[in-house]
Amino acid sequence: MWNWKMIYEDNDYVCYLDIENITDSKADEDGLYSSFECYRSISDRVVVWAMFFIKNREIVDKYKEYLKLKGSLTEGYRDYNNSLCLIEFDAEKGLYRAIPALDYNSQGRELGTSKIIADKGKSFIKGLKGDWSPVKSRGTNKAIPGIFKFLYKPDSITS
Repeated sequence: MWNWKMIYEDNDYVCYLDIENITDSKADEDGLYSSFECYRSISDRVVVWAMFFIKNREIVDKYKEYLKLKGSLTEGYRDYNNSLCLIEFDAEKGLYRAIPALDYNSQGRELGTSKIIADKGKSFIKGLKGDWSPVKSRGTNKAIPGIFKFLYKPDSITS
């Protein structure tokens, strides 16, 4: 079972981090990707799983409307509850990017491929970007620097 740690919460969103699945995003000299089981310091490039719950029903309704317009809304989305994203960090450059994975209902059943970060950079999770973006930016979702600080020293965020 995954071990989820709450990283951030506000009136609109809650973000949890899967602390058991933190993996290098660059292979080592042998072509292997280190995970937390390797007992060595975390590399400059890692990927983590994050779960975003949207508490604001207005945002959820806009997301469902977007899915409907794109022709991908199914009946299960009436009970949409959260989205799973893969977040990649480049600590050396102070950058991150989010890759939406799956959407779930309130019973934890998979609804389909997430489109929480939509076309042309539009995101239904405020400040969450699919392209490489700065961790330390006024427009970045507060969960991102929270995850970064969990992974690295708080003073390691570059400008």
